[in-house]
Amino acid sequence: MGETKEIERSVQMRLYALHKRQFVGVFVVFLICLFITILIGLAGPSVIESIDYTSENPSPSLSGPYEIQTKHLDTFHQRLWLTVQTVTNLNDEFRQSLNVTVRVYSSTPSESQTYIRQRTVHCQKQLCNQLILFHLNYLHENRYSFQIQFDGLEQNKDKKIKDFQFFLNTFNPKYTEFELAFRFAFLLSSIVATCFFTKSMRRFSVLDWSLEQRWMVILLVFLVFYNDPFYPITFLSNSSFPVLLDGILQATFLCILLLFWLSVYHGIRQNTRRFVPFYLPKLILVSCLWIFAVALSSTRIVQEFRDPMYNMTIDMTQFTIFRLIFFTVGILYILYLIFLIIRAFGELRNMPYFDVRLKFMTVLMLFVVSASIVITTIRFGSGIIEENFVPELASRFKNSVEFLSYYALINFYLYTMAYVYSPAKNAAIDSLFRDNPTFSMINDSDEDVVYGSDHEAAQLTTIR
Repeated sequence: MGETKEIERSVQMRLYALHKRQFVGVFVVFLICLFITILIGLAGPSVIESIDYTSENPSPSLSGPYEIQTKHLDTFHQRLWLTVQTVTNLNDEFRQSLNVTVRVYSSTPSESQTYIRQRTVHCQKQLCNQLILFHLNYLHENRYSFQIQFDGLEQNKDKKIKDFQFFLNTFNPKYTEFELAFRFAFLLSSIVATCFFTKSMRRFSVLDWSLEQRWMVILLVFLVFYNDPFYPITFLSNSSFPVLLDGILQATFLCILLLFWLSVYHGIRQNTRRFVPFYLPKLILVSCLWIFAVALSSTRIVQEFRDPMYNMTIDMTQFTIFRLIFFTVGILYILYLIFLIIRAFGELRNMPYFDVRLKFMTVLMLFVVSASIVITTIRFGSGIIEENFVPELASRFKNSVEFLSYYALINFYLYTMAYVYSPAKNAAIDSLFRDNPTFSMINDSDEDVVYGSDHEAAQLTTIR
């Protein structure tokens, strides 16, 4: 004899009360909001301010020293990068290692710090890699002066390296104001959405909430922290902790979202969800992604605060191993999720109520994933898999569109789900909604499905 499944109590979701036009309208509103934020981003300021110091090389020595001084800097410039571009006339590919000495003078000329690190110049067809020589994650002073010296050019007898071109990169203060304003707007809207959703669910027992409704409370709470209410502290403290916290909160939310997709696509097919057989394997898989993501970002941030010449891809030989493990676990997650989606559609696509839940969740998820892939590809390009990928400078948003579209995508995705999964207006407190695969299959037919039926349209008209 097979095991008898217990009927799962469920609060009727607004999703069940939407007819086809309203269903399409939800997606249209979502796309319109996203499109408006993209337009705002297009009109937004540039992210990085870059000053070009083209060397005239007045001295006979190509080794330097080169003197560079910054303009007046304030807190809203956030960070500082000193980079160098090698100039060559050769079309041949060549590599050359150089010892770079950077001496930094602050506002007090008598005080200076010296840093020495080896860097490798790689040129191919007159195109050379740009090297980050020095960076500051927090600006202690309003002005800095740099003296750069290159050692190892004795092998440059055939004039492979012709000259050096230096760049000072900082954040655009107008972008900083732009970022703070919209981060605060998303933070405030996420708090409001969380309050409204939890308030709408308060009149029902937690035992009666559907799987999606329970997860929505968790996701909305973590969305508040994803928008990081502590972010302004990064402008007030020279500690690495606020920067670390911001990265950890974002990684945590994204991993919770990944866990939500696995749990819903698996849990929608069964009512018995014991922790060990159901949640533990998913937690282990997602936790691996979280650990590697946090470990990589935290290591980089801490080391960069300690050493201004630190470069993760050059100074950390384990970076490639960590990256390969992360991608491997990511591929396993994708295969597992695809398997659960196929199983869910195979078993429930013809069942009342459940086909609507699957279609809505899948269509919206695929759009969000596709848009995230596009944004990530635009941000990183092929650099995300290249050896010379520099995480810090490359991982910053290139423009306001990337920043705003990414945050808007995540926030509007959660707001849309919160609206659709909230209780319907006619949901009764003491009703037992038939939200169970076995129960629905026995008692309902395709003609009785609420979604898109004439009966529901008449019912909505009566309610109005």
